[in-house]
Amino acid sequence: MLISYQLDENDFLQYQLYTASKSERIKKKRLKSKIVIPIIYGLIIAFDLYKGNTNSAIVFLVMGILWFFFTLFGKKDITLDTIKAL
Repeated sequence: MLISYQLDENDFLQYQLYTASKSERIKKKRLKSKIVIPIIYGLIIAFDLYKGNTNSAIVFLVMGILWFFFTLFGKKDITLDTIKAL
């Protein structure tokens, strides 16, 4: 019995996404970036408010909020990176 199956880009992409979702190294890296970047933004906001630069603090606050929402959709980033690698 001979079974013939051809792999396409979508199969490779699904494999990469599954592997990334199970990898401990990638999980730690993503968690670290989810925590460290908002802390840095918070420090910059605190420093700007201390110096009286409310406009700059507002800009960094908006950037921090956008960062939070972009990390919620991290799977799409992995998808786009994998497609580029093909």
